[in-house]
Amino acid sequence: MNNGQSIVIKGEITGAEDLVIAGRVEGKIKLDGCALTLAPGSQVIGEIAAGTIIVSGTVEGSLVASKRLEAKSTAEID
Repeated sequence: MNNGQSIVIKGEITGAEDLVIAGRVEGKIKLDGCALTLAPGSQVIGEIAAGTIIVSGTVEGSLVASKRLEAKSTAEID
């Protein structure tokens, strides 16, 4: 799944497949054992739990990766 740059999602996202976020998410993201990629320019405000988390955007909240956490040079994590 992929959401575009102009998309704003408010609420909880759960699932069992990989996800790419290019827009804004306000809420919890939980992807059991799957990969979450935050594209450059993306913004997440909330908790994130996934197998692999790759951050190129902005995150305000906690990050829990069961396999791998990668912060690119464009990442901003608070």
